[in-house]
Amino acid sequence: MASQDGDVTMVDAAGADESAPARDNNKDANANGQDSAPAGQPPSIVTAATEEERFALELEFVSSLANPAYLHHLAMHGYFDDESFVMFLEYLLYWTKPPYCQHVQYPHALAFLELLQTSAFRAAIKNGNVKQACQQQQFASWTFLRDNAARAAYGLGETTTGVATPGE
Repeated sequence: MASQDGDVTMVDAAGADESAPARDNNKDANANGQDSAPAGQPPSIVTAATEEERFALELEFVSSLANPAYLHHLAMHGYFDDESFVMFLEYLLYWTKPPYCQHVQYPHALAFLELLQTSAFRAAIKNGNVKQACQQQQFASWTFLRDNAARAAYGLGETTTGVATPGE
C-alpha cells in the first residue's frame, strides 16, 4: 500500500510489515508487472483493491457459487471447514438484497449462497450424489424456465409442472 510519502508497504514471508520506497520501472518486475519474489516465496507487495475492483471480484465469486461442481470442489478442499471462509460467505449475503442482487446474472448463485449459510448443506455438498442432484435440479429449473418463456412468446400461457400437457 502506498503511503503519503510514496512508500510501499511490504510484507515479508513471515507476515511482518516493512516500508520500502516505491519503485519505478523496477528491473525485477516480471512480464505481468508483478514484483518477482525469491523462489518459493509469494510476491511481497500488498495492494488494496479499489471499490470497483472489489465489487467486480465479489460479484465474480458470488456468481461462481451457481456451479454445484465448484461448490463440491470447495467442500472437498476444506474451504467450508475454515471459519473465516464461512464468515466471508455470511458477509456476502448483502448480494441477495437490492441494489446488489440486480447485478447477479445467475439467480442460483444467490440460492446456493443462502444454502451455504447452513452447516448441513456445507457438509452435504461434499457428497458427489448431492452435487449431482443439485446439477439435475438446476437443469430442470432451466428447462422449466425456457419452456415457459417459449410458451409465453407464442401466447400459450405457462405450465405449472414444467411439462406441457394437451389442452394447456
